[in-house]
Amino acid sequence: MLNVIPRFINDKYDDNIMQGDFECSALFVDIVGFTSITEILMERGKEGAEDVSELINRIYRPLIDYVYRGGGFITGFAGDGFTAIFPDTKDENSTLSAMNAARQMQHILQQQHRLRKVTDTEFSITARIGISQGRTSWHILGYGQQKAYLFAGDVIVNCADAMNRCKPGDILLDKHALDSIGNDEDHAARAAGKSSVTDRLSRIKKKIVNKFVPEEVIHYPLTGEFRDVASVFTKITLTENIEELDGFITASLNYARYYGSYCNGLFLDEKGLHMLMVFGAPLAYEDNARRAVNFAIALRNEFGKSVSTGITFGTAYAGLVGSQRRGTYTVLGKAVNLAAQLMQHSQPGEILIAGKAVDSVSEHFTISEQKEISFKGKAEPVKCCNVVERQSRPEKRLFESRIFGRSDELEQLVADCEPIFNGAFAGITYVYGDAGAGKSRIANELQKQLEDRVISIVLQCDSIHRNSFHPFIYGFKSYFHQSVQNSQEENRRYFEDHFRKLLVTLKMIDDDRKDDILSELYRTKSFIAALLGFFWEESLYSQLKPEDRHANTIGAIKVLLKAISLIQPLLIVQEDLHWIDEDSQKAYQAMVRNISDYPIAIVAVSRYRDDSSRPTLNTLETTHVDVIELKRISAQSIKEMISDRLGTPASEELIEMITGHTEGNPFYIEQFCMYLLENHLIKISNQVYTSIASSIVIPDGIRSIVVARLDRLTRELRELVQNASILGREFDIKVLSLMLKSGYTSDLLIEGKSKEIWSALSEILYIFKHAMLQSVAYDMQLRRRRRELHELAAEALQRLYAD
Repeated sequence: MLNVIPRFINDKYDDNIMQGDFECSALFVDIVGFTSITEILMERGKEGAEDVSELINRIYRPLIDYVYRGGGFITGFAGDGFTAIFPDTKDENSTLSAMNAARQMQHILQQQHRLRKVTDTEFSITARIGISQGRTSWHILGYGQQKAYLFAGDVIVNCADAMNRCKPGDILLDKHALDSIGNDEDHAARAAGKSSVTDRLSRIKKKIVNKFVPEEVIHYPLTGEFRDVASVFTKITLTENIEELDGFITASLNYARYYGSYCNGLFLDEKGLHMLMVFGAPLAYEDNARRAVNFAIALRNEFGKSVSTGITFGTAYAGLVGSQRRGTYTVLGKAVNLAAQLMQHSQPGEILIAGKAVDSVSEHFTISEQKEISFKGKAEPVKCCNVVERQSRPEKRLFESRIFGRSDELEQLVADCEPIFNGAFAGITYVYGDAGAGKSRIANELQKQLEDRVISIVLQCDSIHRNSFHPFIYGFKSYFHQSVQNSQEENRRYFEDHFRKLLVTLKMIDDDRKDDILSELYRTKSFIAALLGFFWEESLYSQLKPEDRHANTIGAIKVLLKAISLIQPLLIVQEDLHWIDEDSQKAYQAMVRNISDYPIAIVAVSRYRDDSSRPTLNTLETTHVDVIELKRISAQSIKEMISDRLGTPASEELIEMITGHTEGNPFYIEQFCMYLLENHLIKISNQVYTSIASSIVIPDGIRSIVVARLDRLTRELRELVQNASILGREFDIKVLSLMLKSGYTSDLLIEGKSKEIWSALSEILYIFKHAMLQSVAYDMQLRRRRRELHELAAEALQRLYAD
């Protein structure tokens, strides 16, 4: 869909005109009742998304047509409504054109006042419409490749204010609009039913649209889906200097790209100037809520009290709103609306979060104590928190429950570490597994077993901040007791105290190597300090050129770890190796050289890449390496884990159901058990849990992982995967080819195998690697031609067997 920006903006950008103004009338339409409908249909799961798409397009299509027939155009969509502008012309009074369009809109909504869907629920749809007249200015913003546009001026704010002051079903003209027609009701009445312009559907240029929206939106299918998204509403209180606003938008778009967000637009209405950033749609990552908060913090750090933000995380309708003539990709739902309300109540510089967002990010951020805020339309106050800052040293993840099915792997890990207790380098043990296989859990268990015999340092990679030496910075901040809750002076004092303690302890040990290491520690102290953010004049770090700083930083990392190992054997746990940065790779490469007589063990935890390859550290071929792969846990371990998580034994049927959905993945099992308990989908019968649900929806925690993986595929392969999912866990490639009018390429089938999506059972029969992949892909496919594809599949089977 190309018409996701106004043709007006398309043409101005094409002519290299970036701002201007003109006289117009502005109309704001708020569709009342649509959010409630979305929430009701959301309860129906995957079928509900299709119903939302059908309903919203049925409502919006005629409303949009009336705007364009009347000579206006839609500037933007906001929540359940949109703003339209009718430019003044010599032949037409723009206010009368806006009134005419508004009356036609209300008339068509009255005709379909009650909409009956597949269920017995009757939905009431009405609208509030406000109209104003005045001068609007428009701006195309952003210095870089990404752009945003804004229509501003009192006329835009006034029409939104008029809408807020009228009742559902009414049209309200403010003083400016009434003055423009002289309060001539006869004149206004004669305008009713008049359509002065016949607007043809015209396509705008893709190369221009790409400046404003991502490729995924342009090629998005015509229906939508329910997704777990983080919604970030940010109010902007800058001066009226357009250059300052331009700088803000440029920074926002850059941060959005960095953190993986979709900019849903820049708006001006009764809320003030604000924008909506969406994390999790149209592309998802596994840590969308965390990315959202990081984005908000980055903006606050740069612009201070000029921004105030509200963030929520939850299920929303994500899809195209509008019609082929003019539409947008957006998210709708109560969680999205709550983010806007939080923004309104947020003080300058505050980042308010509520609900699931708090649970999703509390491990990584320092947040204030909860406070309650009463919102219009909510019977109970909403509990929310202010995000204070990132935690530089997050609390160690605690695994309080038992570990299941990994005793052999744990025994192997302990054995791999044994050389350090004889004063030797133990080499590297790689622990590989899919998301949720228990990699971090087994590494944590290893630290527990060895905690009295070793010093453990966890080096955590980060999916967002792949900055230079990030895992070492993370680990050293923990070792030197750094915290964002301390002042810079306090953290500096902690560093100095612990560094001095390290030197004193090292002097006391009986080892001939200590003098050389002490000398090198003194020399490179400023490089360790720089990793932690401490600098001082005349230090060696400040005197060197950047390339020499880099080499000395690697040397400082190595000597610090060697020094620690001489005091007590050192266990280094490298988490999330698949996200490691290049400089950290170089540090490891240097670190493992000539340390055969240093008691250091490295355990590197990693997922497989999407092509099933295994990430490794860039080390010498002579480095001792062991590999542990975490596969599905045994049937007996699954049974024991389910019983432990539920608190009561489960029936064989329930165990079989959970196993079929999770395939022995510990995280999936845990999430599924929590989901069953929290949603009362099981009951105790004859002293065991049994299922009371005929079908089970995939829990959010699992679905987000699988959706993120599917979103990483190329668009062509993702579409093939979704189409194949219609045929079930196993599928015949001949049937798939017949089902698709254009067929498929063998290259895509091979790519799917390389990405571990499916494997071949025979020359023509393939199977999805994981039931979750097929199930989630099937859910995603429901936003596209569901009924048509089922018919095509049936026809393909008939044709195949007929032959």
